[in-house]
Amino acid sequence: MPDDVGLGLIVLYKLIKAVVQLLAAIVVTTLIATGTVAKLRDALLAYREHAAEGWLLALTRFLANATSARHVEVFAVVLLFDSILSAVEGWGLHKRHAWAGWLVVGATASLLPLEIIEMIRHLKLGRCLLFALNLLIVLYLLRRHRLVHRRPTYSVATLEGGAEPGIAHPPIDSVSRSASAGPHVPGS
Repeated sequence: MPDDVGLGLIVLYKLIKAVVQLLAAIVVTTLIATGTVAKLRDALLAYREHAAEGWLLALTRFLANATSARHVEVFAVVLLFDSILSAVEGWGLHKRHAWAGWLVVGATASLLPLEIIEMIRHLKLGRCLLFALNLLIVLYLLRRHRLVHRRPTYSVATLEGGAEPGIAHPPIDSVSRSASAGPHVPGS
């Protein structure tokens, strides 16, 4: 079924993303713990003094600020929490929990406006592809949820006893059996 393939691809994407982010968080935490980040920052600050080109000076300044202990720690924590969120999303979708689709839609759709702003600031192919992927995931899950969880409709034939298999129908009382029979009078 194409619907199962689409959902399976989203589950695979979410679980791979969770593993990669968890590994990245472990690597970054290890770099902090071993002092490698501090050494890199010191090297960048020392090199900044020798940079002659304007772009190189700006790059080393950016990297030195980005490798401050606080920025790197925040980055590791964000990676860890996003990996946990992706794992929960992937597991929930795999188990076909209704809440999982809404979790993915909410978490993914909430970041789309920020991605649009970033694309306006700096248009890059990778960013555009990521935006398109996330938009497709949101639209797919919304469409899938609408199809899977739509309310059953009742036809006259259904209400008169020609129930469709697999759909629970409301009980039929004597008033709803026939609209042309007139008002129901008890005892008649």
